[in-house]
Amino acid sequence: MKVVLKGYYGKGNFGDDLLAKVLVEYLEQQHDAEVYCDVDLASYSEKLFPNAIYLSSDSNITYDLLLLGGGTQFFNFGTYAGVKVIKYWYKKYILNPKNILSRFSNKKNSFNYTKKIALGIGIGPFHSVESEESAIKNLSSYDLVSVRDVNSLKIIENSSLEKVHYCADICLTNKVNLFDSNSGMVNDSHKFDFGIVLRDWDESNVRGDFNQDIVREFSALVSTKKNKVLFFVYSKCDVKLIKLLEKQRVDFVVWDPVATELSDFVNLHKECKVIISSRYHGLITALKLHKPILPLIIEPKISAFSKELNISDLSFDLANVNIKELLDIANKQLEEMNFPEDEYASLCKRANEAFEQLNKVIAD
Repeated sequence: MKVVLKGYYGKGNFGDDLLAKVLVEYLEQQHDAEVYCDVDLASYSEKLFPNAIYLSSDSNITYDLLLLGGGTQFFNFGTYAGVKVIKYWYKKYILNPKNILSRFSNKKNSFNYTKKIALGIGIGPFHSVESEESAIKNLSSYDLVSVRDVNSLKIIENSSLEKVHYCADICLTNKVNLFDSNSGMVNDSHKFDFGIVLRDWDESNVRGDFNQDIVREFSALVSTKKNKVLFFVYSKCDVKLIKLLEKQRVDFVVWDPVATELSDFVNLHKECKVIISSRYHGLITALKLHKPILPLIIEPKISAFSKELNISDLSFDLANVNIKELLDIANKQLEEMNFPEDEYASLCKRANEAFEQLNKVIAD
């Protein structure tokens, strides 16, 4: 079986790399599939995808399946203008010149598929009705649209889309296990009190300097209360965050798929008692490692995820920044170590069902 894997892959983002790794391993192990990827995903890390095949520019080839897998694939936060548009283009193309190649190569090449599946995707938010209608129209040709969160489900329930399935983030499946590998780097499972996953973020109404407050205050904990803190950066593109962490001289690690083993990076999370994250897959990784979490809400999908886990009281909305309150919640979680066992089990079950739906479409 020839499968083309598409998504925001090959850009050096840890969450997206997890999604791609789960899909590639599942397809290779369960379906003995040949997985074809665009130039970014196939080339940037032989460690992650040793068997990935470059997607040919030959448009006469017909593939068995186009798989759009995971992540928030369809959204529109609004239009960019002024300084924002400069920042957007700088971050997307100057910091990642390979995106220029991808932009033009993807436009000129077209491929034929027998079946099309969108698995565990996120839809929205949308700035305009036109953007939402365009996304729904794009998905109308798919043989299966499987969405991972309740916000996405609400959008498609009000549309004309058929063949829809409600699942969960596919990284939560136990059909592929990326989280139990042992590493010599892990000498003490509780080396740090807090593992904090942050990101550069300009797409919402959260206060622009919230990262500065968080880094400053948790750094102070290290010096005054002797708490140990490790910061995680999930993408080298988070340049502003990296500079901030360097300035504060705190312990931090940056995901680099070329230089870093995925198991080593995952295992660094094991050394933390509690994971605090404004990244969706920081929360996913923590849950898979059975770590108590504290979500930092900067966008709707994290808010929805917190509600699904029934931990709204342990979530912190960065639209209303009060660092003292955040520290109080963090310390409460460190003391009580709450973990949403039942809710987590339910999410894992739904993630497994996504792959069962995938198998059905492939078998038909």
